[in-house]
Amino acid sequence: MRKYVLCLLMLAVAMISSAEMIIHATDGREFKVQVDAGEIARIEFSNQKTGGKNISTPDPVATPEPSGADPARDFFGLWHRTEGGKIVEYMEIRKNKGEIEVVMDVHPKGPFKTRMIGTVVNGRMTGSGPKRKFTMTLSGKDQINYTSSDPSGNNSWSCAWIRSR
Repeated sequence: MRKYVLCLLMLAVAMISSAEMIIHATDGREFKVQVDAGEIARIEFSNQKTGGKNISTPDPVATPEPSGADPARDFFGLWHRTEGGKIVEYMEIRKNKGEIEVVMDVHPKGPFKTRMIGTVVNGRMTGSGPKRKFTMTLSGKDQINYTSSDPSGNNSWSCAWIRSR
């Protein structure tokens, strides 16, 4: 009986102490992998974006930015805005067929009714849709300051979007 209790105790300690790497995708997804940073020799991507090249990660904490990194990457993901303490709208910023697409709706999974296309220059995203043009800037990594107007520049409106987790 003591052996079983000792085995269960050792298993519990091993599970608690196991390290976890969390990979944050540009579209907001998260992948959790049970691995200690010291155990990683390299990370490989087999898709066309990296051409199957190995990306070495000698220091997982301070990995340099790739030279061809997308300037919009910090904007990608699911965002929400609140009024009176309640979430009233969701916005997803994503890459779609080579374009930066901004879609909005009252539900986090859509179907998204408002669609706009944007571009990012010097950390500022600008773009437009059929009824509005917009400007977005990041305030830290989890908030977007958003301003929009009608195509003529009138009827200005501003809000803050918070990254949804």
